[in-house]
Parts: sequence; structure tokens; C-alpha cells
Amino acid sequence: MRRMRLFIAIPISEAIGKWLLDSFKALGVRHENLRITKKTNFHVTLKFLGDTDVSEIDPLTRILAEVAEDHVGAELSFTHGLLMPPHRPRAVALGIHATDELTALQRAIDEALADGRIAQPERKQYRPHITLARTRAPLSPDEERAITEWAPQKNFSARQMTLYESTLKPDGPVYEAIAEYPLL
Repeated sequence: MRRMRLFIAIPISEAIGKWLLDSFKALGVRHENLRITKKTNFHVTLKFLGDTDVSEIDPLTRILAEVAEDHVGAELSFTHGLLMPPHRPRAVALGIHATDELTALQRAIDEALADGRIAQPERKQYRPHITLARTRAPLSPDEERAITEWAPQKNFSARQMTLYESTLKPDGPVYEAIAEYPLL
């Protein structure tokens, strides 16, 4: 059976993506040590499904449509830069405030997919973020400090969630939207 690497996320608009990249580049972090995420790939993950049998796509899309009907969009904002994991960073991210609406949406997806036997419930607390880059080499203490002290002030709207297929390529993942769900 064919399998697809799937995740559910809130897409980030190209305008916000450009603004984020410009803000991030202004920090002065040596970009030769980073693989910067393409702005078209910016998203806030709600649930990573991983390798999923294609036979699960129809029930998955039905469940997500039902969840979306019961949830509203949200105004989101950034917290601060994150190094993930903190002890030996492999990624640079920007935290997102976990609003009640965002947390309720993530929890509803998690519970509905567990009830539908499509995915196991998350064991870790939800920490919304946008991954900006992957590290190729250790960052200097000054670079780490610049990232973790970075707290850009910008709001953006979350008005849809998307089911994506992720195809891993040598120059970075390629994301293709399989289904989109408006949030009222």
C-alpha cells in the first residue's frame, strides 16, 4: 500500500512569511550555518501524522471537515525566538501565543483523530511555533542569545487549516496541500 507523510497545519501568508524572514535576517545570525525554511513552507503545525496509508485519506478529510465546522479562526501573535531542542539546537523557531482558540482546535483534532483510530493522541504539551531554519553547525552564544531574545511584534490571522503531504528532498521538504478547511 502507498503511504504519504502527512501533517495538519495553519498556513502562514506569504506577506507574513516575508516579514518574518526579513526580521530574522536582521538578527545577524551567520546564515551559512543555517538552512532557512522557504517562506512558502511556513506553517503552525496542529498535528504531525507521519507516514499514513492512503486508505486513511478519506476518513481523515471527513474528520477534519467536521472539526473545522466547530471552530473559529484566531488572531495569533509571536512570543520569542526558540532553539529546539534547547540543549543541542537543531532548529530555530518562533513561538506562537497558545490562544484558547488555537489550543481548542489542536485538542479537537487530536481527540477526533484518536477516536477515529487514525492517530495516537499527543503525549507532549502543545507548543505552537513556526520553524524558521535548521542548524548545520553549532551557533555561537551571541547568536543563541540574539535568537532567544528576539520577540517580533506582529499579529496575523489563522482563518484556515490545511492537510499537507510532505515530501523530503535533499534541498528541503516540499509541502503540497491535499485539503483546506476554512475556520469561521
